[in-house]
Amino acid sequence: MKKKNCLLLAFLCLFGFVLGIYPVKAEAETTVYRLYNRQNGEHLYTTDKNEKDVLFTSHGWGYEGEAWYAPDNGQGVPVYRLYNAGLQNHLYTTDRNEVSVLTKKHGWTMDNGGNPVFYSGGSSSIYRVYNRALRGLHHLTTDTNEYKVLPRHGWSQEGVKLNALRVGVPIQTQYHNAAPDKNNSGPAISTTVPSGNSTIENTGSKLTIESNVTLSGSGTGYHAKLVMVTPTSGVSFGLQYDSAAVVPFTGKTAFLIENIESNDAGGQSYHRANYYAKLNTTYRLMLTLQGDGTYVGYINGVEAVRGKNPALANRSDIAL
Repeated sequence: MKKKNCLLLAFLCLFGFVLGIYPVKAEAETTVYRLYNRQNGEHLYTTDKNEKDVLFTSHGWGYEGEAWYAPDNGQGVPVYRLYNAGLQNHLYTTDRNEVSVLTKKHGWTMDNGGNPVFYSGGSSSIYRVYNRALRGLHHLTTDTNEYKVLPRHGWSQEGVKLNALRVGVPIQTQYHNAAPDKNNSGPAISTTVPSGNSTIENTGSKLTIESNVTLSGSGTGYHAKLVMVTPTSGVSFGLQYDSAAVVPFTGKTAFLIENIESNDAGGQSYHRANYYAKLNTTYRLMLTLQGDGTYVGYINGVEAVRGKNPALANRSDIAL
């Protein structure tokens, strides 16, 4: 009788697993969020919900949903995120040799204190593409159609670089408190550059730099700027041409502020004065900084753009 009971129990257990009656523990996973910076065309990937929220609500990044689901911490191959301040872009890699070469010889620094930002593993492929013309941007995608189409737009295929447990749920890019823009035309931009009387002599500030600036060049992007920096932060104001700039500045010359609170992800923001500039034309530009970190950019003696960088407040080590 006991033998029959054991056989019956074994049969019921096997039957239960076949029918899915007994729950099977799901593999632990971490959500990887995808964001987009319309100012410089870069995508950012993070598992840090706070980082995602701050970039979305306070730094102008667009939110594009859950890119994919990665193995939980320590359950896959470590993925490192590097940042290049000069190129203004990030790189994701599992290759420790690539990390070593880029950080020691090519000006890249490691995000997240040198620790992995997430892990690679699973049966879903994540492809990487590269665009040399767009400041050497790299882009990750789980969309095979996107991977096939991007080479028509100047991107080079680099194959499968990472893996995921499963593909996420992408959404159309959303911006925080964004006003509807049916024509996608952006703000009204003037072609008439102002002229006034503000100069270093009659403009109160903690620091001021002023110069005649002329932009000339060729290619997809180039700039000439006035700069105030510390070892970890800074602000610049000048002229920039960028063939990949946000609408309506795409392929235009603009007066651009780059505000760097830190070299970490999301520590950079960009905003433009609402005037188009011209190449090979000289403009009198002035950048001022107050003690509380408020900065103002002037074009030909007229205030054109302002903002604030708390990291520059009450600093004595700012270089011009």
